[in-house]
Amino acid sequence: MASQESRVGILEHLHSQYATARGTAGLTATPAAVAGLMLDLAGPAASVLDVACGTGTFLRPVLEEPTASSVLPRILGQDSRPEYVRIALLRLMLLRQQAGVDPDGDDLSLHVGDPLLENAFAEEGVDAVVGSPPHGLQDWGHDRLAFDPRWGYGGPPPRTEPELAWVQYALAHLKPGGRAALLMPPAAAGRPAGRRIRGELVRRGILRAVVALPPTATVGSSNGVHLWVLQRPEAACAPEAGVLFVNGEAAPLDQRTTSRDRFEALRRQVAALWLSHLTGRGIPLSDSSVARHVSLSELLDEEIDLTPRRHVPHQDSARYTPEALSRLPDAIEARLDALKDAMPRLARASQPASSDVSAATLGDLSRTGALSLHRYSARAAHLDVPEQQEPALTSQDVITGRPASGSVPVGLNDEPTARVQARDILVPAIAKTLVARVATDEQIGARLGPGVHVVRVDPNLLDPWFVASALTRPENATKAARTSATASGALRIDVRRLHLPLLPIDAQRRRSEALRRLARWEAELARTAEAGHELAQALTRALVDGALAPSDD
Repeated sequence: MASQESRVGILEHLHSQYATARGTAGLTATPAAVAGLMLDLAGPAASVLDVACGTGTFLRPVLEEPTASSVLPRILGQDSRPEYVRIALLRLMLLRQQAGVDPDGDDLSLHVGDPLLENAFAEEGVDAVVGSPPHGLQDWGHDRLAFDPRWGYGGPPPRTEPELAWVQYALAHLKPGGRAALLMPPAAAGRPAGRRIRGELVRRGILRAVVALPPTATVGSSNGVHLWVLQRPEAACAPEAGVLFVNGEAAPLDQRTTSRDRFEALRRQVAALWLSHLTGRGIPLSDSSVARHVSLSELLDEEIDLTPRRHVPHQDSARYTPEALSRLPDAIEARLDALKDAMPRLARASQPASSDVSAATLGDLSRTGALSLHRYSARAAHLDVPEQQEPALTSQDVITGRPASGSVPVGLNDEPTARVQARDILVPAIAKTLVARVATDEQIGARLGPGVHVVRVDPNLLDPWFVASALTRPENATKAARTSATASGALRIDVRRLHLPLLPIDAQRRRSEALRRLARWEAELARTAEAGHELAQALTRALVDGALAPSDD
């Protein structure tokens, strides 16, 4: 295979499968655009250190992306897991060979060992530090590191704040003026135990920016992550005047594009905001809803909370004029009237259905050929361009009925069954409640993403809209679902165990149209409820701010 394909491409494909398989075991699979953004914010640099290098994801952009200098930066990294360091070495060495660099050069140095306890670069000073420090460690060496000289910014971190230990580790390795870009859990921005260290980072002008990234920025992070940008102060320099906060979760992203394209767009937006911040030009008006420059005096309050959504102004009632706000209740009333008129009217059955209707599981029906079951598979069909992505349905897309918002690499799932077809029934593998929906027109043609099952029926035997409705009956949730260990309160669905009542196809079709109308009505009801909630929030803020006054009526 190596004689026919790119060796870098083959290894990256294998790494993608490894990361997917190990995603719940601590290996972070981060979009390339996020890793590139971190280097944008930390660079330019002649030497780069990854504080916990894993399999080299955050060091690859150093070799992949062109720099102003023809000399490649020196690359340093350390991790406590030998298997990850070996993979990182292979990925970086192949890239160096592809670039025509001596593979035995001394400008690539990766070590095995706990970076906090067995620091391999204790005497090294670098221009940039990047990485995703381990989150939520219980035993990170707090007792053994109580008097460590690296704690120069607010003193020793509390036992419950291991992430702030990694922040100080990164700062200790930076040269004066060097910058660090670190992925941090959102909780580190506001936990009371870390207030003293956060205050010191702000007071001394070390914290330069905090960017909230969407939940899909890393595998296994349902609440998203924050990207902290820090800079070691230079001697005799006054602290910077403020901190840039970017709420990337609120950034308007085109849902019709692939996940990769959306992250590239977010990368460009954040990089432009960072440049404006560095040059003192201020936040452009077009970005005022997602970014803000916050003064140090405003941050140094009692809590020293560094959560971006707390500092970026909320744009609810602000986007409405008082006149538009006063018209919104009429619009909600019109929608409610339309809902009342569209509510399906059903009549009492002249002959109630028998309670002894036989049923079968989807697993049994798949063996008879009445239907087939499909899901995302990581089996490779070809590896010619493994880094290109195509739109793929996520479980959240199925739940909301929106077009595909995820992506999977080209070369995976190339068989026709891996694409959504007309009349396919989509079932999320994990959800708060059991969901089964017939694919919408916008979803047809997309690839299946991880966590999405497809039930594909023989239309001569089964009606897809009747099947989708029958699968969501409450008894199925007890028979085919169990509480997920990876999502609190969610259900993990075993589609093969879902039961389906066996009715003649004519009886299914007679009920199908009413079930379709009922599903459309329910979807419109949910949208109206969301609009009503938004209206209530906007009116509340307008009343409190004085933009509107109570009516004399």
